[in-house]
Amino acid sequence: MTLQIAAICKDGWVLASDRMQLDDHFTTRVSSSVKKIVVVEELGLTYSFWGNRLAEFAGSELTNSLRANKLSLDNEHRLQEELVNLGNLVWQPAKIDLHTDTRPIDTDPTSQGLAIFLKEPFRFRVLGVGRRSFAEVHSDKAVFGDSRNPATFLLEHYYSDITSVEQLTFLVSHVICLGPEFNSSGVGGRFDVITHKDGKLHELQGHEIALLAQRSFDLDLRIRDWLTS
Repeated sequence: MTLQIAAICKDGWVLASDRMQLDDHFTTRVSSSVKKIVVVEELGLTYSFWGNRLAEFAGSELTNSLRANKLSLDNEHRLQEELVNLGNLVWQPAKIDLHTDTRPIDTDPTSQGLAIFLKEPFRFRVLGVGRRSFAEVHSDKAVFGDSRNPATFLLEHYYSDITSVEQLTFLVSHVICLGPEFNSSGVGGRFDVITHKDGKLHELQGHEIALLAQRSFDLDLRIRDWLTS
C-alpha cells in the first residue's frame, strides 16, 4: 500500500507520496525508501505510481509512448482512449495470475495505477490498471493507495483550490506524515513532494522535507496539548 496525494491549487499543483514499499500482495514490508514519483522533464511528464509492479510497468509504458509520439495530446477523447488501452495492455500479463497464483494481483483498477501530470498546469490524469482499466481527468484533488486513511480527513476538510502552492504543500505533507499513525503497516518511510508553480517544477530536497516533517510534528503536538490541557 502507499499514501499519495495529487492536488490542484490557484497557482499550480502538488504531488506527494510516502516511500513505503510492500510486496505485490501488500503483506510484507520490503523497503521504506522507494521513490514513487517520477519526473521526465524533457517530456513535460511527472507521475506517481501506486499499487504493485504493474503500476511501475504502466509508468514505463507511458513514458515510452510519449517518447514515440504515440499519444494524442491534442485530442482529449482519443487520449483518454489511448490511456485506457495502455492500462489494458499492461494488465494482460497479470491475467495469467488469476488462474495460476493462489494470491493473484488485484483485478480492481483502483488498486494500482498512475497519477499523471502532463503539460496541463491546472489538471491531472489518473490511470487505473486492472481487469477494466480506466482513465480520468481531475481538476481538484485525489488520494491514492490508502485512500481511507483517517488522516485524509484533513485534506477533505481544509483543501481549497484557492490556496497557494506553499499552503497546499504543507497540507498534503501533514496528511502523509500523519498517515502512519493510523496505518503503520501500509504507510510510512520518508516522503517526496513535487510542486509546479509559475511554469517551474520543483522537487523538494531533503532539508525542505525535513522542515515540513518537523512542522507537521509540531502542529500535531500543539493540538494534542490543547486537547489534553
